[in-house]
Amino acid sequence: MYTIKACLYLTLIASLLVLSVLYRCGKLTALTIPLVLMAGLSSLVARTQAKVRVERAVESNEIFAGEEVAVKLKVVNKGRPLLMELKDCVNEEVPVVHGSNRVLLYLINAEDVEYVIRPPSRGLYVIGPVIIELSDPMGLWKREYVVCGEARVAAFPRFSSVSGAPLGAKYTGVWPGEVLSRRSGRGTEFYGVREYVPGDELRRVNWKASARLRRLMSNEFVEERVTDVLIVVDAGWSGVIEDELAEEVLEHEVSAAAALALALLRAGNRVGLLTRGEGGTWVKPGFGRRQLLRVLYHLAELRMGEQLPLSYVLRTLAHYLLKPHAQVVLISPVLDRDIVSAIREISTEYEVLVISPNPFSNPKGGQLLTAYRLLELEREMLLTALSRTCKVVDWDLRAPLTPLLKRVRVRRWAK
Repeated sequence: MYTIKACLYLTLIASLLVLSVLYRCGKLTALTIPLVLMAGLSSLVARTQAKVRVERAVESNEIFAGEEVAVKLKVVNKGRPLLMELKDCVNEEVPVVHGSNRVLLYLINAEDVEYVIRPPSRGLYVIGPVIIELSDPMGLWKREYVVCGEARVAAFPRFSSVSGAPLGAKYTGVWPGEVLSRRSGRGTEFYGVREYVPGDELRRVNWKASARLRRLMSNEFVEERVTDVLIVVDAGWSGVIEDELAEEVLEHEVSAAAALALALLRAGNRVGLLTRGEGGTWVKPGFGRRQLLRVLYHLAELRMGEQLPLSYVLRTLAHYLLKPHAQVVLISPVLDRDIVSAIREISTEYEVLVISPNPFSNPKGGQLLTAYRLLELEREMLLTALSRTCKVVDWDLRAPLTPLLKRVRVRRWAK
């Protein structure tokens, strides 16, 4: 590839040749000979193939937004010494806080290059490829080589731990958990009193009832088991409020979904994810750390955007992802009337909990105040309509979520 300097040299040679023809002066032609020789020698040097190998080591491919990641490059030269410029491409929105991803090296054998980046927000970021640029001694020619591929870094959303998620699903699995089942057994919720059976623990004996009935009686408790939970994150309401405020609410939605997924998985439940918006996708319910990573990866990619109506998404995918009478947790600001009809459709088959972050927690000034007040009133009406169908948590974004979840009453199954 020609440089600007090479273009100037070629322009000078062409000008001298034109002038020598016009003025019939051989001396001007002779002046071009050293220029042509220098350009030719530089061209021969520049055509030498580079024997450079680069290995990249990323400190961690999975981080939380705002954390720093160190990237190390080991550059090895197996040919003659080279003067080159090395660049490891990084997303423009990702700042390099220490070192540099673009350096000038005179490489003889091997060199180490290190720099540190800090992804500012959640998302999937690409590092690479590594490009080296070689030039001739006069700087007339440049050649680029890709010597290392790409690496990906996932920046997960930051979140605080939550507890006390009110799960009232009728469907329960066979493993111990935190969801009240319709069976008596080991648990903390009182179920009733029955006659003592040999093998019952002494701490379960109801001494007052035994003294009154003159025979040993034992307490029974509602057995607590695990269930399946589908977390639905609604990011398909863009354009209703300001973009900046919408992004803030979406970050709270994503953080709440990540915190709930962690808490529910720790309790032994199977957790799945369904997202609506740009990059919307779904994850079938599963257990363990790998399932949490799947959920976090999909939450990291979620962006605001229009998509199919929520009622269609739930009606189509809920039956595929979730067993009947399991738990659905919808996280949405509830700014669309379609949500009420969607919940009514699925509440006959699933236990539904709606967590609604309030976009109007911090009042806006100026001309937007009246418009936001009208939207807030409409939202309150929608939440009231939803409360007749399912459990609803109206979440003031200035307050933590856990106390609000603990206030929600869970259905106690009758004997």
